Amino acid sequence: MVENKMEEAMGKIENLIAKLQLMCKSSRQACQWRVKDYVRQYLQQCLVNNSPVQVFTLWCLSRSLEKRMDRMANLIEPNENEKKFFKSAERISDLFRECGFEIDWLILLAGSAVQSGQTTSEIKIVYKKMLEGLANPLGFMVVEDALKITPAEIVLNDFYHFVQPGAEAIELKRRIKLWEKRGFKIDEEAIREELRLSVAVKAAEGKSMVEEFGDFLLVPVEFAERYDFHNILVPGFTGRLLPIIKPYPWREDEN
Repeated sequence: MVENKMEEAMGKIENLIAKLQLMCKSSRQACQWRVKDYVRQYLQQCLVNNSPVQVFTLWCLSRSLEKRMDRMANLIEPNENEKKFFKSAERISDLFRECGFEIDWLILLAGSAVQSGQTTSEIKIVYKKMLEGLANPLGFMVVEDALKITPAEIVLNDFYHFVQPGAEAIELKRRIKLWEKRGFKIDEEAIREELRLSVAVKAAEGKSMVEEFGDFLLVPVEFAERYDFHNILVPGFTGRLLPIIKPYPWREDEN
């Protein structure tokens, strides 16, 4: 009897994963996703305990929202990519239920870890309301500041113990381009300091999420590699990722 239930559970899990991988083909991250053991183990745990699958999405409150706010006379309407994100999320939820799983999906709004990327409180309120208009009819919740994150001092105090110089160089180059795009005066030392602060925040964020929520899956809205620093204090954190939806839905220049 136990063996039959286990076989049934594994059948549901593999069926779900196969359907999610098919859906992946429409995502720009599809080729990067390899199902980790954590995903299968967590899904099995949910079936055994008859508990819903916790799914989270960390949604960045980008400074680029300021231009949308200005252009729309202090309003923010959903763009096509944001609408597509929630259509995809609804389809994913349906796939989970079709395969015998219940699912709770939470959108966690997070401001930028660094000053150059931070936006205003007014924009946060307006944007959250817009997202709720898309999320709530699907049974999703949108929550702001669910996690109180402070930079991990252990990372700041011994940065190169946790981050290879090569990885820092790649990230530094990306951030310099971002500063140029925003029209900021390039100050490499300030950018380097911002980078280290951001890494320390990401490390703390990963730890805080696990301590607060325990087991969960994460559907990212950034490229999967942007979560690598979450592994610093929680080895294997990125094994929770399901990068199956096109990233950066808030960007209006993405097709």
